[in-house]
Amino acid sequence: MRSDPRLQPLTFSLSLLQPHRLRLAGASALLLIEAGATLTLPLLAGRLADSLIGDQPGWSLGAVTATLIAVMLVLTAARIVGSLAMTRVGDDILYTLRCRVFNRLLELPMSEHEQRARGDQLSLLTTDAQALSAFLSGALPGLVPAVLTCAGALVLMARLQPVLALAIVAAVPVGVVALRFWMRSIRQRARELYDAHSQSVSVAEQAIELLPVIKAEAREATQQQAYAGSAAEALAKARRLRLALSPLRPAIQLVAMAGIIALIVLASPALARGELSPGELVTLILYGVFIARPLSALADAYGRWSAAQGALGRLLEALAIPGEQAGGSRPAPQQLQSGIVYRQVDFGYAPDRPVLNRFNLHIRAGECVALTGPNGCGKSTLIWLLLRFYRPQNGRITLDGVDIGEIDARQLRRSVALVPQRVWLFQGTLADNIRLGWPEAGQAEIERAARQAAASQFIEGLPDGYDTMLGPRGARISGGQQQRLALARALLRPAPILVLDEATSMFDEAGEAEVADTLATVKRNRTVILITHRPGLLKLADRVVEVP
Repeated sequence: MRSDPRLQPLTFSLSLLQPHRLRLAGASALLLIEAGATLTLPLLAGRLADSLIGDQPGWSLGAVTATLIAVMLVLTAARIVGSLAMTRVGDDILYTLRCRVFNRLLELPMSEHEQRARGDQLSLLTTDAQALSAFLSGALPGLVPAVLTCAGALVLMARLQPVLALAIVAAVPVGVVALRFWMRSIRQRARELYDAHSQSVSVAEQAIELLPVIKAEAREATQQQAYAGSAAEALAKARRLRLALSPLRPAIQLVAMAGIIALIVLASPALARGELSPGELVTLILYGVFIARPLSALADAYGRWSAAQGALGRLLEALAIPGEQAGGSRPAPQQLQSGIVYRQVDFGYAPDRPVLNRFNLHIRAGECVALTGPNGCGKSTLIWLLLRFYRPQNGRITLDGVDIGEIDARQLRRSVALVPQRVWLFQGTLADNIRLGWPEAGQAEIERAARQAAASQFIEGLPDGYDTMLGPRGARISGGQQQRLALARALLRPAPILVLDEATSMFDEAGEAEVADTLATVKRNRTVILITHRPGLLKLADRVVEVP
């Protein structure tokens, strides 16, 4: 699935960091200053110890103290500024990543969305994106200073006690091998956690979407149990991951403390023989501490990378799914000349569930055709095929003799004004929801479309009129009013094809009569497809076609 080299884990991660290379370079320079200041502290502490004891000639106590304070101030300033810079980079990476994933989700074909739970898609934008961003901007930039600090401490320690430094270097590969085996379980557990979290979000999202049905059926307790079960599963996965991660840092610190104790024991004979001053012993001990801290940080970063790989894998899988094909470059007709033709069309949403079989239909330009038939016969499917949400398994669909596969998908869809069976409204003003059909429309065109859809009366009766805010999915207005807005949106768009899929199912008789009068006028300039069983609208049809 990941044949695109841009979607390889390393390449993809670097592509997220590349736009921030200047800020990353500045932050890295600060981290290097921090590493240098950190390596200076043991030397100064040793000088301070010698100055206090007075056994070794060297700097005065005041000079050592002043230098030590200055280095600590530089160290603190570098940490603060570097942390702020990396936080900014992390925020920008998270923004870029979320936009990139969201854009890809919109580009996926409808068939792909039907196979993926909505909660899984939301989880990609939230939990997965956050986990990867946190690693790239948090743990990753500190790796180079940690390595340099560790290497520098070893080199400086080797100047004082070469044998001790060599022993530490020899022990590192053993720890690395053990760490790699440990990380395998972390990576798998992280992936399981992200999958469980997305399932939990899916359950919650579905319950909120179907809340009216749940309340009407008094099934709140059932849904609460379902969510509690999915949340408990995610919690169990989180605990398993923490169980694998939590011993990591303490184990490294334990080994480090044991190493420091061993260092003191091994250095004691040299101290007793006068080969090592008290100040040099202090320096050695602090270098041991500063070797342990970077090693602990490296192990922690490795653990976080193993956990982030679960999120990265899910993100790359989503980004690797082929987007919807744009089709050809031919423009859609501004006005139909010969019409719409379905020729020998076969289609099924699954191989064992055919919906259309050798279906043929010619809708002439300027004609008003009503499609009728039992539920599930494929009436709405014909519209989805026309919009190229799906492709027929066999046969072809043409507009004015041109296969719709040769027409640019966006232009094709802009040539069809649709009132779907299920109304889709957005959180925003009433005017914005109508204007979605034609973003360039002015207020006068919006109000005219509302009048044609028999929506102006209820809109103008609201305190804020066309500026009234709708809740998510059209909350705060009735189902019939929602249908009127959807119809106004379709009538606003200057498209040559108008499709009404049970568009007046929630209208009262008076409202449907108003719409019928409007359609009687509108259909003179458009090709109209009606999917309806309402007698008032069937009368408008030039022809009624029963879909088998």
